Amino acid sequence: MNGMDISRAFWEEEGLPGLKRAFPSLLPDLAAGLVGEGSECFGYDDAISRDHDWGPGFCLWLSAENEAQFGEALRSWYAALPAAFSGYDRRPLSSRINVFTPEGFFARFIGRIPSTAVDRLRIPEEYLAVCTNGSVFYDPSGQFSALLNRLRQQPDQVTRKKLAARCVTMMQAGQYNLPRCLKRGEELAAMLAIQDFARAAASCVFLLNGRYMPFYKWLPRALRELPLLGAQTAGQLERILANPLSGDAPAQIEALCAMLADALRARGYTTLAGSDMQAIGLSIQAQLTDPSMRQLPVLAG
Repeated sequence: MNGMDISRAFWEEEGLPGLKRAFPSLLPDLAAGLVGEGSECFGYDDAISRDHDWGPGFCLWLSAENEAQFGEALRSWYAALPAAFSGYDRRPLSSRINVFTPEGFFARFIGRIPSTAVDRLRIPEEYLAVCTNGSVFYDPSGQFSALLNRLRQQPDQVTRKKLAARCVTMMQAGQYNLPRCLKRGEELAAMLAIQDFARAAASCVFLLNGRYMPFYKWLPRALRELPLLGAQTAGQLERILANPLSGDAPAQIEALCAMLADALRARGYTTLAGSDMQAIGLSIQAQLTDPSMRQLPVLAG
């Protein structure tokens, strides 16, 4: 069993029955699950993951009024749950496993809940990936799940603005500056250019799949799993990064740009021909319908 399955079983066998006995009046308002930091929330935990912050455990979310009144009692109740479950030590209360309000939980990752498209644009994708992963085990009112799902769904104008920025970065780092760095013999600058290109290209594919790009540790695995161009992009980036200073790198970058440009056209983000990613990015930016987004610098986002 992976960490998520163990935690769900812990909730079903120990958490929920215990709450029914100790806090039955809170159950209609309460949600439980495992969301946030930790490899098990992405479904990527393995034997190596078990050296810290891993094991059966769950978060509780409830209204601000009930958290103020019952939060400490719930924390004491959680701390008194069995110290081990299914052969693994229970996770103690921490910044990851605790009693939260929904707003307080998400504020740890993204500050206040975004109310405008520009607010949403300014949140790094890695933070949104962390706070929208995982699973909700119990939520009879649906209030926590509704907020979680709202954050999981990126507005179309934000997606388009980010795609514009990623395309321009791909051109500047990969199509323009990398060949110049190689010609000058600036090897460190060339590797940094490839790094910027790789992140922008990967982000573009996540955006095309309607997903948030996680931080670097899990980026390759998550990229390979994406149904649209995920495995192809990961494979091409691996080939580029395996020998970044070779004369083949610019041609491999051009091939990846052409593939992504085709995908952007196929999905209606641009009608511009060719694979000049800066021109494509500017065309996406020019077609934004939200004035607050369109007036931002193209690289914003």
